[in-house]
Amino acid sequence: MLGRPLCHISNNEVINIPKKRYKMLSTLSYNKAHQKHTLRDMAETLKNNFDVTNMPIFDMISEFGRYKTEQKFLEIIKDFDIFFIFFGKPGLDFNFYKKLKLINPKIVIVYFQGDADAFFPNYVKFLVNDFDFYISNDSIAISDIVSKMGCKSLCIGNFTSIKNFFPIKNIKKIYDVSFYGGLKADRLEYLDYLKKKNVKVKCLGGSFEGGYLDSKDLNKFLNQSKIILSFNKLGYNNGFGKLPKNYKPGLHIKGRIWESILCKSFVLSEKVEKFERFFIPNKELVSFKGRDDLVAKIKFYLKNNIIREKIAKKAYYRLLKDYEAGKQAQKMSNIIIKICNEKNGLKEKFDYLDKKFRVTSIKDKGNFKSEKNKFFLNYCAGIIKQQIKKKKFKQVCLEFSSFRYGIPFYFIKREIFSFILEVLVGIRRSCARILKN
Repeated sequence: MLGRPLCHISNNEVINIPKKRYKMLSTLSYNKAHQKHTLRDMAETLKNNFDVTNMPIFDMISEFGRYKTEQKFLEIIKDFDIFFIFFGKPGLDFNFYKKLKLINPKIVIVYFQGDADAFFPNYVKFLVNDFDFYISNDSIAISDIVSKMGCKSLCIGNFTSIKNFFPIKNIKKIYDVSFYGGLKADRLEYLDYLKKKNVKVKCLGGSFEGGYLDSKDLNKFLNQSKIILSFNKLGYNNGFGKLPKNYKPGLHIKGRIWESILCKSFVLSEKVEKFERFFIPNKELVSFKGRDDLVAKIKFYLKNNIIREKIAKKAYYRLLKDYEAGKQAQKMSNIIIKICNEKNGLKEKFDYLDKKFRVTSIKDKGNFKSEKNKFFLNYCAGIIKQQIKKKKFKQVCLEFSSFRYGIPFYFIKREIFSFILEVLVGIRRSCARILKN
């Protein structure tokens, strides 16, 4: 069904079980996962379905640089049926995927994307025609748009394991309202407003005293909370450049929603467009829109324990049934097998999103003009900086091939600003020492 994403609930069961398992070249970097079981659970399921060779892409780029990493993939791709790219950075050449298909015309390219709304306009948008299957971890809108561009797509909502997050028996709810995470986007404004309205929020995470929590402590904290807030505006890291003018980034499905629900705790989530595809509003998940609505709903659900706990319980069982990490990985695996089967002349039937749900179009994201090379150039400039620090000058020379697309102006400006700031701080410290002496 061209123009509609694949069904996020259906397992898309395989009709024709292949006689021989397909070979997959995977790029999972386990040390980059937010929680330790996240990518390991994914890898375990993939190994149950495919003959997998894993080459961790973050580690490879750190060791060899972008250019050599691409060459290593190109050298062996003829021996595989699937290239599963889990990277989430605008860091591979625009012609790289085309080269893969020139070497191996039957290769199935699966692209898994986090922070999808941030990287779509200036990077992924130009690569969609090279992909066979696009998976968004967190953006319903981008998955919709990719499907309209002619590529099979799926938004999984998030990928969180019950091994990391689970209900703790007989634990007391000692926090009325909780938030964990960094103070990105407009989160500080919300928290300041709640403080003015005498709503006490227990905050943990990188921007607060105590810093990050490991999985065990975070699981306990979520279990101890009556209401957990999720602010979902994109906390965009602009190290790669600015988003296009007039582009409308959406609200993302944050991991804390899945993590909290798996602890059977109540989540009060900033409203994500089309989130009703995943949870029934006000029965399985409650959303707020704006500061006053947030305050009103906090007060209501603190007073109504039975209603709050009933909703939390329904969300928990819904997530276990349809969206826990193991389920998500099997959905992905089934779809990949079906695509491979089709490439080998076998008939398969895919389950697409129900027609009752409207699909987002690229026009819904605004009247924006993309800058194709900007994100890629600035990311590559960052790789060169790291390689220079490691004194790998031969690799630096190879990396300069990326600059055929242009000059990384944003990176250069940022480095000049950082240098000036460092000099000024040094002068200030020197002056302080002189005055002290």
